[in-house]
Amino acid sequence: MLILVTRTNELPRQEELVSRLTAEVPELVSIVHNVNHQAASIVLGRKTAVIWGESYLTETIGQLKYAISPPIVFPNKFHSDKSAL
Repeated sequence: MLILVTRTNELPRQEELVSRLTAEVPELVSIVHNVNHQAASIVLGRKTAVIWGESYLTETIGQLKYAISPPIVFPNKFHSDKSAL
C-alpha cells in the first residue's frame, strides 16, 4: 500500500502516476490519496481515498489476521519482535 499525502484535494496527473507505479512496482496492492491541509506534526489528514486497488492490507502474525487501512499505524515492532504478542 502506497499512501500519497498532499495538501490539496487534486492529485496532478493521477492516471499517469497510477499507471507508472503499478507497472514499476508489481507487488503494489493499492494506492491511496490522503489530503492534509494543515502544516502539523500529524501526517495523515481526515480525507482519504483509494485511487487504485484494495482498501486495506491483510497482515498475518501467527494465527491472527489483521485488516490494516491507511489511518491505522501498525508498529514495525510486530515484525521484528514476535514476543510482543
